[in-house]
Amino acid sequence: MNSGKLDEDLGKLVRRYGYERVSKRLMGIKQRPDRTEVVKNREECNKATQISASRTPKKSPPKKRPGAVAVVNRIEVTDSAKRDVLIEMAEKFDRKEFLPHVSDVRFLLDSLGKKRDNIKSRTQVIARIFRTLAEEPVKNLREINNHQAFSGRPSSLQPIAEAIARAGRRGREKHLPEEARETR
Repeated sequence: MNSGKLDEDLGKLVRRYGYERVSKRLMGIKQRPDRTEVVKNREECNKATQISASRTPKKSPPKKRPGAVAVVNRIEVTDSAKRDVLIEMAEKFDRKEFLPHVSDVRFLLDSLGKKRDNIKSRTQVIARIFRTLAEEPVKNLREINNHQAFSGRPSSLQPIAEAIARAGRRGREKHLPEEARETR
């Protein structure tokens, strides 16, 4: 028997009606010859308790969002070339070869001038990504599809190397005397 649940239920009754009143009522039920009307019998009461305790609430399976390909198939695109590129991008998206990280999704939306607030997961914004991409010309879609910046890998280490070099120069200049900075 689940004494925790019983304690919880009795606690509710005591808070609502007070200890004295609940206690008197229980004693009154115990002493009544017709208490079978209130509590039929212990076996039946215990059986009901066991049945209710064995019933565990069933969790519904988590809602599965449609994949990117399914989303693209629902978008109305009349140009077959555009549809083909979008499907290819959607397949890459589902394999995490296109926009594999949330940061890549944000970068793409920024690049296209779209709002990117409150994005917590890639799958949360599949429809928004592909509706946005469907508005782009086929040429732009092909460039985006082939551009390494949206694949989670840098397309070139050159920009990173240049940024590091600039930061290093700035750091060294801070330590030079004022006269030396002016001559540079």
